[in-house]
Formats: sequence, structure tokens, C-alpha cells
Amino acid sequence: MPVLTDSEFLRKTPLFELEQELGAHFTAFAGWELPLYFSSILSEHRSVRMRVGIFDVSHMGKIWISGPTSSNWLNRILPRDLSSVPLGKGVYTFFLSETGGILDDLIAYRIDSTRWLCVVNASQREKDLAWLRTFLEPGVALEDATEAYAIVAIQGPLFRSLLESAFEHTPRLPPRFGIWPWECQNDSWIARTGYTGEDGVEVLVPRPSVERVFRRLCKAADELGGRPCGLGARDSLRIEAGLPLVGQELTPDRTPLEVGGEIGISLEKTANFPGKQTLQEQQRQGVHWKLMAWESLPNTPLARAGSPIFGENGQVGWITSATYSPIFERPVGMGYVAQDQAREGKGLTTEVRGKRVSIFLRARPLYRKRDTYEHS
Repeated sequence: MPVLTDSEFLRKTPLFELEQELGAHFTAFAGWELPLYFSSILSEHRSVRMRVGIFDVSHMGKIWISGPTSSNWLNRILPRDLSSVPLGKGVYTFFLSETGGILDDLIAYRIDSTRWLCVVNASQREKDLAWLRTFLEPGVALEDATEAYAIVAIQGPLFRSLLESAFEHTPRLPPRFGIWPWECQNDSWIARTGYTGEDGVEVLVPRPSVERVFRRLCKAADELGGRPCGLGARDSLRIEAGLPLVGQELTPDRTPLEVGGEIGISLEKTANFPGKQTLQEQQRQGVHWKLMAWESLPNTPLARAGSPIFGENGQVGWITSATYSPIFERPVGMGYVAQDQAREGKGLTTEVRGKRVSIFLRARPLYRKRDTYEHS
């Protein structure tokens, strides 16, 4: 009887064999075998900030929600007000527990009058589907399209040039958070979204077509000094940009108000969505914890997620994410701190290998790209 390796138990994206050909170094993530890096995490990070990078994010969950009452149904169960979302637009929001805890974050795209596309985290996809089914009613249908479609993210200041070079025409780009059919590939969509802090797009492509698309993008990227990128750079980029991740910043014992105020929620909407009463009470009383960015001095050892954060009189929080920033050339990250400590420039300490290390609180995001989104 043959012995199965760990890799054989992991799901593969439709780009797995091409990524092997391109020299990817793989890692396990949320039940998938995904590229950690191709060249190096640092070079890929810099490529996205300075030029352009291409990411295979096909592992992300893709859930179609359709039916004549799908918009009203989704608006009743999500905390964001969807009633005024126009066709061809996406919004950032959450799936919440009855106590307001974060089960997952997502982008909900309104494709047309009877159809939405929810892009969710790979680690939560099955739980998200089960959660949605608990509210299901006649007139609404769910379809898990995770295996049917791939997603490729093109991110960085030269993303327009890359698309133009790869597909030999000037791309018609949606506005920020917009989505519409992609003219370069049948049955595909292009969205002005990303997870890096840079301008860029994400394209949703049928599984059989994505290898051809990815090859063309890689060839054009090479000519522009860009490159394919892996999960390592995706993580360091999102930390610099102050973007939270499920399982680290976003957990069932934290609420959207602690993460970022009222981003992703609409407490004034009439629908009694899960967790609404808890969030309203928390809004009245104020939050105890606040998610902040932080940085250390150059050449400081890197703290780990879960490390305590200390003030003068003991622990005042904990680190949720940490990385070395190629842009700021120092350790940076995010963490929850007590509200009375959550001030820009506040000096605190954490613990690295049994020794105290200074950190300084910063507003999120640490890295802010000049806003280049427009209706193009």
C-alpha cells in the first residue's frame, strides 16, 4: 500500500504545476499547498511596492448567492448596509456571531440585480457556507464556486502597464471596489481590489483558462521588472498596510468595533443582523481593546504573534502579527492594546526570547500608498 505524503493530502490550485515550473517554494496554508515564495519574500515584497507583482489567490472561497430575494436576504444577515450598493460594486464586511464576534471577513460584490459574489477566506469557507445555510430561505440559492474559478491578483504601481502589455490593449478598469466582466477572457470578472496596500486588480477566471492568463502575465511582468509572488510577501505587505487577517487580528472573541471602528458595519440599518445588539451596546459603552500598528527600532529582534505587550503596570495587550518591513527596514506589526494605552507614539514593550524589547504604537496603516484609484 503506497504511503501518502503530507503534500498529497493538500488541495492544489489550477496553477500548481505552472508554479512548480516557475521554481516556487511551497507551504501548507488552510488545507492548500501554496507558493510561499518564488525568488525571495523580500524581493517579491519590494517588487509589489516599486513595480508590480502577481499572486495566485485561487484558494480563496468563492460563493455565489443568487435569486430574486438574494439582495434583501443578504442585507438582513450581514452587518453592512447593502441596500444602496450599486450593480458592479463590492463592499467589505463580516460574518458575525450572535455576540458580535468576527467569524470571517469578506468582500461582497453585487454582480447584477439577482446575484452576489462573496469572496471569503480559505480557512473559513466551509464554516461560512454552513453559517449561510442556517439562514437560507426560498428564493435564495448558494453555490460554492471555489473549484470552478481561479483568482489572480495583479498589484503594484505598474499594474496597468502589465495588463496592457500582457493583453495588447489599454485595459478598461473598474473604479475602486468596482467589478465588471473582463474583456480579456470569457466568463471572467475584473475587480479593483487587493490585499497589499497598492493599487491593482483581482481577476476571477474559469479554472481551465487561468494557466494561459498567468503565463501571459508572468511574461509581461518579467519585461517590466515585476514577478510572481507568494504568501510570504502577501503577508508582509498586508501587515505594512494594516490589513487584518482571520485567525490573527480577526477572531470570534473580537468585534468589528475593536478592529476598526465602524468599518464594514452599519449599526443604523434597520435589519437585526447577528450581533447587532452587542455592537450597539459596545458602541455606547466604548471598546476596551483597540487594534493598533506598531514598530520597533532597526536591528531589533522580531517578536512573534501572541507575544504579550507590557505597559508600566503589567500586560496591556498582545501582538497579533509581526514581520520585518523591507520599506521601513525594521520590525513592524499589529496588536490589540487597552483603549487607555492606544495612542500614537506610545512606547510599550514586548518579549522576545525572554528579553524585553521596545515597541512604539502607530496608527494603521503604517504604509499608505498615495490614492491612485479613479474611474479609468
